[in-house]
Amino acid sequence: MPPRGGNAAKADSRKSRPPVIPNAERRASTRRAVLEAAGASFDENGYLATRLDDIVARTTMTKGAVYFHFASKEDLARALVTAYFERVEEMARETSDDGDGFEAIVGLTGAVARAVRESATLRAGARLAVERHLIDPDLPDPFDWWVSTLTPLVRRAQKGGRLTELAAPPATARVIATYLLGAQHVAGGGDQRDLQRRLQEFWQFLAPAGKGR
Repeated sequence: MPPRGGNAAKADSRKSRPPVIPNAERRASTRRAVLEAAGASFDENGYLATRLDDIVARTTMTKGAVYFHFASKEDLARALVTAYFERVEEMARETSDDGDGFEAIVGLTGAVARAVRESATLRAGARLAVERHLIDPDLPDPFDWWVSTLTPLVRRAQKGGRLTELAAPPATARVIATYLLGAQHVAGGGDQRDLQRRLQEFWQFLAPAGKGR
């Protein structure tokens, strides 16, 4: 058999090489991996009990690779809280127009409960948001966020007769926010499986007789 031409050999060599991943894509992938490791650590142990070395140990990276993206565990915590709020704000936009307001509240809180149950990264973000005074006082207050988000939905639901009018919309929103954050805390860092059930019980308590879901 005659020897293969140089061009054909080069073509085969190119085919056998692994695809080249662009630097930006590789950096983004590494950053996600670090955040996932940090989320698992913070979810299990909280902010104070988590060390940066614990997070590095969960990755397959060197400490230098982790430091390239995040200089401290404070930076990691801030990133996780930011990611949590970005996700819940996205869910709020997706559900804000549902029904008469009550459906929007149930849909939003249910979506958040499912997301938190399924993602250690989001669970960590939710936990760290509550612990924000240990990290950065300028981080958003989850209670204030929930109250401002829920108040217009509560007003709509009360006008439609789907929520009790025993209290004004802002006060009712504060009650819902208190229960939601309290239920997340009681459920613990890693086990959020019954949070949706607790929320359903709460809606039955708040809805007027004969109009609960």
